[in-house]
Amino acid sequence: MSNIGKTLLRGHALQYEGKSYFTGHGQFSFHGNHAMCECGQLAPRGISQAAVKRWHREHKDSLR
Repeated sequence: MSNIGKTLLRGHALQYEGKSYFTGHGQFSFHGNHAMCECGQLAPRGISQAAVKRWHREHKDSLR
């Protein structure tokens, strides 16, 4: 698998491959509806996997 288009930022990886397993308070739940970055930032509720990846890319860009 290629790393083209993927940039690493220490402490900012998507938890559980970007699956929506987190509640609005950042607690793990199989019935959660937020994806979460390692830093604790929650993605918007109920967005698609593609939108989660887009959100995470924008989140990391804002930190650079």
